[in-house]
Amino acid sequence: MSFRSLLDSWTNQEAPATIDTDYSVGLSVDDTAPIHASVGLDAEPTFTEPISASLDELEAENGQET
Repeated sequence: MSFRSLLDSWTNQEAPATIDTDYSVGLSVDDTAPIHASVGLDAEPTFTEPISASLDELEAENGQET
């Protein structure tokens, strides 16, 4: 899935189920400033959905399923 397709899919999508585990990722100010400017305070999907799409792609390349 391209990043543009992912952004377009967010328009009419419900929030996915989550677990109680949090993962912390350090980002530089240069990386976070444009994200905050483009999505505002609800930036979580901006991080979680591309990671999920990337993991799906890696699994498909390796012939694995979750």
